[in-house]
Amino acid sequence: MHSCVFSGNVEMVSKGSISMLDCTLVNKTDHVVLARDVSRALILGGIASSAVESHSLGDVQVDPVPVAALPAPPMPVLPPDPRPAKPLLFNVMDYGAVADGQSVTPADNTKAFQKALAAAGKAGGGTVYVPGGFYVLAGSLTVPTGVELRGCFDAPHHTQSKGTVLFPTGGRGQDHGTPLISLSPGSGVRGLTVYYPDQKMDQITPYPWTFRSLGPRCWIMDIATANAYRLADFGTYPSEGHLIRYVMGFPLKSGLWVSKGSGVVDGCHFNPHFWGRRYKGAPNPTSSPSVTEKDAGKFIDEQIFNHEENYVFGSCPNELIVNLATCPGGLALAFIADGAGATGALVMNQESDSTTSPLHVEAASKSGITLYNTVLAPVDLTQDAQAISIAPSCKGNVLLCNGMTWIENKKPAFALLGSGRTVMHNWLLGQDDIVAGNGSVVLQGMMCRTSAHDDVQVVSPMKQLLLNGDSSGSDVFTYPLHSASVEARGNAKLAPSIPLKDSFVTGFEKGQPQPTPHVVAVYEMKSTDCQVVPGAGRDGGAGLVLTASPIIEGKHAAVVYELFLPRGVVIGKDTLFRFWLKPDTDVARTTVLGLTYTDGSNGVPPDTTGRIMHPMTPRGAAGKWTRIECWLGSFAAGKTLRSIQTIFDFANPSADCRCTFDDIEIGEPIKPIGQ
Repeated sequence: MHSCVFSGNVEMVSKGSISMLDCTLVNKTDHVVLARDVSRALILGGIASSAVESHSLGDVQVDPVPVAALPAPPMPVLPPDPRPAKPLLFNVMDYGAVADGQSVTPADNTKAFQKALAAAGKAGGGTVYVPGGFYVLAGSLTVPTGVELRGCFDAPHHTQSKGTVLFPTGGRGQDHGTPLISLSPGSGVRGLTVYYPDQKMDQITPYPWTFRSLGPRCWIMDIATANAYRLADFGTYPSEGHLIRYVMGFPLKSGLWVSKGSGVVDGCHFNPHFWGRRYKGAPNPTSSPSVTEKDAGKFIDEQIFNHEENYVFGSCPNELIVNLATCPGGLALAFIADGAGATGALVMNQESDSTTSPLHVEAASKSGITLYNTVLAPVDLTQDAQAISIAPSCKGNVLLCNGMTWIENKKPAFALLGSGRTVMHNWLLGQDDIVAGNGSVVLQGMMCRTSAHDDVQVVSPMKQLLLNGDSSGSDVFTYPLHSASVEARGNAKLAPSIPLKDSFVTGFEKGQPQPTPHVVAVYEMKSTDCQVVPGAGRDGGAGLVLTASPIIEGKHAAVVYELFLPRGVVIGKDTLFRFWLKPDTDVARTTVLGLTYTDGSNGVPPDTTGRIMHPMTPRGAAGKWTRIECWLGSFAAGKTLRSIQTIFDFANPSADCRCTFDDIEIGEPIKPIGQ
């Protein structure tokens, strides 16, 4: 939470963590109340320590000094739908158009459409209406100033609907040919579906742009395209005052190119299902009936993941971008340098799912680029995808507020390398590897769920790296401690260890309980081993080492060893299960300890950070020790412990597993809870 105002107590009574940055309590009697099971509370700015009533045994940090201010998001004002210059209607059927696009020898409607458009232009503007049906266009069209070419749709729609459908047959193989529809300044297109009947999934062929604006104040609305190679070009010519609203489709090469003017892009969605889920009776999407769509899928994947660019902005000084979606695809959203300048933009509600490059910023104007409410999920093809890439060439400011990503790749999730100022507030990260360099970077209220490496790495000299109230899934938010550019306050640290009256404890040293490991389950493993190794423990003592080699890398593999059979350990309401683990490889991060009970049940509740204790949930950092703690009472109070197990389970292991365990404890806190 950031900059929130509360009247009354703020009570956190369940497990998990909370971050409160620059929040305010209205009344002097108001308090922040933290229950025992709260694993972490980072309260920075605005709330004094005297106003925090903590029963938590976790990491609680209170610092009333304000943090870097978060600007309030401006409320975007969306323009009304544009209208043609005059309320005149021109029906293409009156000018010779024939809706016979699905016949054996369909007519070419290019001349009929252009006659109707010319008549509307000569009249000073109006609507050229295209009734529902299928219309072949072998040539290209130009919409005059003041005219709107309009189909039967009056809302966003899918290609599954029939309605007004254009079948372009010209321009095949002409990547840079004349666009299908060119828009004169102050003209637009609305309510159409465009389907290229000769485009084939297994033989993707270039075509010119489907739409191109030739000047300012142009619009396209309520458009669906099944398989446009290049969808809409609003960047070759000046485009001030453009409106691109509710454009849906599957662009094979280029979605939107916008530059040389500011305007609005609103409610666009790009997804391959606009071709795959077409209407019944649509042209066959493969080169022959013998080639199935499943067979052609590999060609589609190769095209979109290696060549597709969905939303690209160049010189747009004051762009408003709202409600964008891409799933799946290649480059999702990019801001690049154009000869006329760079973009300044407000982006709200943007989602990129399974894309190779969800957000790339090559350039930003002095006013900067601001994103609110963003979801990014890079596709894991080569494990090289990054959720956010801000290039060193970016001199402008970038502000990213309220977002989430999920990714587990070789490369860091975020590359924040701009020479300007990059600020991130309130992000939930699936992988918290962040590289920073060159300019200034501010990270506040970051919640990192998976820790594969160090949380933040500085790769080049920086002006400033400011870290406030950031959390990590591995207990400690790590960053370069000795860098002169780093300022850090209130970031996650390891909570003090809770002293226990142990019912069971072992560090695998002489005189302590020793395991008798034996396999109780194994799947697709070439070899496995589990034994105590001297010198492998946390402090140079003994540690329990599990190793496993899958039969086939990339295929699901698992093994379960039973370690101990403790006697007479009864789980109470405040029983804590604690151990340390060190996965030596990224694959080994899906290794965990499990418990079984004498009543035949098994399992462990989520740990004190809220992470579920399923073995396929990664935990810890490769090569580092991580403490795991779980309160067992909510799950197993009254049950008698039967066994302790070690479990490795991975959907597609890419290497062998090696994980070390140490200092296993099960017991009750010596100091009563709440005191």
